[in-house]
Amino acid sequence: MTAEYSEKREAILKATLNLLVERGFHDTPTSLIAKEAGVATGTLFHHFKNKEELINALYLETKRKMIEVLKKDVHLAGNIEEKIKHVWKSAVQWGIMHPKEYQFFQQFANSPFISKLTRDEALNQFEFINDIIEEALNSDRIKNIYPEFFMDYFEGLFTMAMNHFRKHPEKISEENMDMMFDVYWNGIAAD
Repeated sequence: MTAEYSEKREAILKATLNLLVERGFHDTPTSLIAKEAGVATGTLFHHFKNKEELINALYLETKRKMIEVLKKDVHLAGNIEEKIKHVWKSAVQWGIMHPKEYQFFQQFANSPFISKLTRDEALNQFEFINDIIEEALNSDRIKNIYPEFFMDYFEGLFTMAMNHFRKHPEKISEENMDMMFDVYWNGIAAD
């Protein structure tokens, strides 16, 4: 893959993200994506055979970039609470630093435009979180809950935190993130 090929692909993905967040799926024609990316429509279709493939590629690429942030230095965290806190705060900080990507996930998390294959591939990228969940469930530090609830609870508080900080950006602080994590941890911590 040449540098020019990669640059054009990245420009198409960036334009797609910006337009989808701003205009939605149906009001974002491929001709507009190509124009915003500074490429010919034919070039767009050279990289992606249709808009659905493009959105699925954007979904995977955005998840991959998020995972890189969540994984960074998690191995340096000590006990299981510190590992979970590291991942949770990294997720919140990522969402704050990447509001368009976060909004894209909110818009397309349950969209029929994201294929089952893409969802499965994205879930595979989160395998390290499954390891942390398993470690937590096998410890005596948390309540006897099942993995799906553990993850849904985690995602729920993350979503709540992101929505709160979008409404109240002046409240973004390490102190408030720590407080929110404490609320999460107190909900699952063993008595």
